[in-house]
Amino acid sequence: MDDYFNTFREMVSLRGLSDHTIKSYSTYIRAYLDYLKNILHKMPLDVSWEELRDFIRWLQKEKNLSDRTRNACISQLRFFTLYVLHKPWDATQLPIRRFDTYLPYVPSQEEVCQFISTMPDLKQKTMTAVMYFSGCS
Repeated sequence: MDDYFNTFREMVSLRGLSDHTIKSYSTYIRAYLDYLKNILHKMPLDVSWEELRDFIRWLQKEKNLSDRTRNACISQLRFFTLYVLHKPWDATQLPIRRFDTYLPYVPSQEEVCQFISTMPDLKQKTMTAVMYFSGCS
């Protein structure tokens, strides 16, 4: 299993990522390889899609991961499958959760003027107005 892990780290490092990113990306691949070794007693090339889904469920149950963290794990498994195992990846077998995008609240110009007018200090009022109307904030 160490050979798979070392190959994964090498392939990730070839992408030119920082050591911190490589360490972060390696977290769940190490957990996956340990899961295969200690629980499934299988080699990575012999794992089915159902067993990959079971690993994600196991992570959720054991680690109580958020949806975004599970997505990161799935992305790492995808990279591992494509670049280490040289097997095709089927996104329909292990889908990534989609999230709604939220636009931030942007106050109207009238609301900003009202807010600035409530500031008691002329210096702060001037700096805030200049920053807002120049697009710096």
